[in-house]
Order: sequence, then structure tokens, then C-alpha cells
Amino acid sequence: MPARCGEGTGMNPFAWTARSLTDLTVGLAGWRFEGELPSDPRYVLLGAPHTSTWDFFLLMAVRFHWNMHIRWMGKHSMFRGPLGPLMRALGGLPIKRDERHNTVAQVVEMIHRHPRIVIGLAPQGTRNPAARWKSGFYHIAHQAQIPIIMGFCDGPTKRVGLGPRLMPTGDIQADMRVLAEFYGPLKGVCPEKTAPVRLADAPSETGERVT
Repeated sequence: MPARCGEGTGMNPFAWTARSLTDLTVGLAGWRFEGELPSDPRYVLLGAPHTSTWDFFLLMAVRFHWNMHIRWMGKHSMFRGPLGPLMRALGGLPIKRDERHNTVAQVVEMIHRHPRIVIGLAPQGTRNPAARWKSGFYHIAHQAQIPIIMGFCDGPTKRVGLGPRLMPTGDIQADMRVLAEFYGPLKGVCPEKTAPVRLADAPSETGERVT
């Protein structure tokens, strides 16, 4: 099989072992994987709904099941101290989120430097109840001219996986309707915390920060 985004040319012993243990653990927990790995060399991978700390482990499960190298963003302070190397090894990217740093611009510039990269983002922005999604994921994909892959979990049916592909058109409201059609029926691990798939507004593509 030819290499695809996030995959090596073959499953090395570590990757094979990690996938086997992941599949066993996920299966014993009553969950199942769905979907297929995209062939795109670069894309934004959504993680939604995001309602629980367990979502991080589901993200890692997706990573090891498909042998993907997902890059996810965290506050730069998380990468200080002894846990910093572990966070980076798991795909973490330190991001400065103060007013002097445009997070969208930081991520787009990084994407342009890598011919193959997967950026994992949780558009709900928090595992606590939220009234809307944050729009940073959309502006990153649109500015970088890469597709959005609808990664998902569904707590009630215990499904986790990779859903449809959406290439941003620039019409954020129309594209959000496509995302809402897919994500609308899904509920998170904590269903009552699932945010509606909508944006408060359609801000410009400059200055939007991912939080």
C-alpha cells in the first residue's frame, strides 16, 4: 500500500504493537472505529463533539489505529518542564495565544512549511458546555487551502472515526451547514455538553485566534 498522510511506508514493530493494543482496548471498552484514512497530504482534522477529558484518549486511539501523526495545539506553558518532551512526542505544538500572536497565521505558516501534515482541532474549544463552535479551524483550512476532515466521536453509539471531507469554499455559512448536517445528530461522551454546530458570527480571516 502506498504511504498516505500520517503513515510511513510500512508498519514498524512499534506502530503495529500500538495499533494492536489500541484496537484491543477500544474494543474492550465497547467502542468501534469507522471511516477511512484520507489520501490528502495535508488537512485539518476536526475532533467533535468535544465534551470530556476522554476525548484526548480517543484522539490518540485514532492516531494509533490509522498510524497517523496528528499535530495538536496547546498553550505553550504546557510544554515546559519534564512533560514537555512527552507532549511533543504525542504531536503537541506549543502555541502562544496572547494578543501579539495571531494563532491562525502561526498555524498556516507551519502548514506551508510541511508537505505532509495533519492538524487536529476541537472546534468546540472547550469540553465544558458551549453555545457555539469557534471559527479558527475554518480560517486555518481556508487560508492554507487544505481540506477539513470530519473526525468524530458519538458517545451514545460508541463510535469514533473519520467522516466526510470538506474543501472550504470561502462561504463560511454554507460550509457550516454542511458540517452541521454531519455533526448535528452526534453527541459527545458527555452528551449534555455537546455544543450546537454554529458560529456566533462570521469574522474576517485576520486576527482570529484558536482557543
